[in-house]
Amino acid sequence: MKNMMNGMEWIAKIAYLNILWLGFSLLGAVIFGVFPATVTMFIILRKWLMGNIDEWNIKMFYTIYKKEFIKSNVLGLTITVTLFLFYVNIQYMSFYQNSFHDLIKFPLTMVMIVVGLTLLYVIPVYVHYQISLKEVFKYSFYLMSTHPLINLGLLICITLTIAFLFVLPNAIFFFSGSLIAYIIMRTCLFVFNRVAERQKMHKLRANY
Repeated sequence: MKNMMNGMEWIAKIAYLNILWLGFSLLGAVIFGVFPATVTMFIILRKWLMGNIDEWNIKMFYTIYKKEFIKSNVLGLTITVTLFLFYVNIQYMSFYQNSFHDLIKFPLTMVMIVVGLTLLYVIPVYVHYQISLKEVFKYSFYLMSTHPLINLGLLICITLTIAFLFVLPNAIFFFSGSLIAYIIMRTCLFVFNRVAERQKMHKLRANY
């Protein structure tokens, strides 16, 4: 019974966070609101998963949203440009069908996969570490490239979640952003802790 209550509470929190995310994305006319709202959602999830908070409300969300508005939109612009380049590359590969272009399709696809996986780490790295935006992308690439099996597991979990949302479209309003963000943030915190432990071990060995 206690486990059921905990599960229902967890679902309610995730659903409420998703509603806040959608609402504040609309507050910035989507274009300027989606990245501040997304960053705020990740910040709250990080605090929750690390045991620093247990509840959140619209006032807390707004405070973080307002604080992160400009910087998160700069981050979002970089991500948007990258995704636009993805779109251009996909259109390019589908339009040209000769032997030369067939030759470069594979490397272009591999680059897009690597960059796409790196983007999954960008917002978690941004909210977890006090580093510049340039360092955010560099460190995200490092984490992605050193944890291939975790990347695979993360992609599987995200794919299954999206499939679940397609099967139950009514759940999209309550879980479309927050559930996927929860999976990404939880996975990234595991990676962050793993890297921190590894660095700690290296320091201990260096002292002997």
